[in-house]
Amino acid sequence: MHVPLKVAALGAFLAAPAVAADQPRLHIFGPKGCSYFDGLGGDGAVFHALDDEHLILDHEVLEGTAISCRFDGMFSLIGAPGKAEALTGTCTTAEGGDRTGVFTLTYSDADHATLDIGGFDRPIPFTACDWP
Repeated sequence: MHVPLKVAALGAFLAAPAVAADQPRLHIFGPKGCSYFDGLGGDGAVFHALDDEHLILDHEVLEGTAISCRFDGMFSLIGAPGKAEALTGTCTTAEGGDRTGVFTLTYSDADHATLDIGGFDRPIPFTACDWP
């Protein structure tokens, strides 16, 4: 009786990564990549731990130490090759200036996307990470 239970548990374990790819995930830009989240809880600590080298992209916000953006909708954050999503939003800089623009998130695959912010000089590459 224990053998079928172990086989079912193993099957569920092996299927878990495929299910996770269809779930929305937090996106990060910066040199530490997903290791940035190591040891951080899911209670908002990731936003409080931001440093100057990293940006976090969530469904409704883009957060960094020099800029904070709020979108007028929500990104799905579920990637697929060639998929693109566009939202409008407003950014506030650390100096207090506001700027409204269009944010286009284009996925190269399930784990990588670039965010093009209208009026900025280059797109920002993001890596999808599992929720901390």
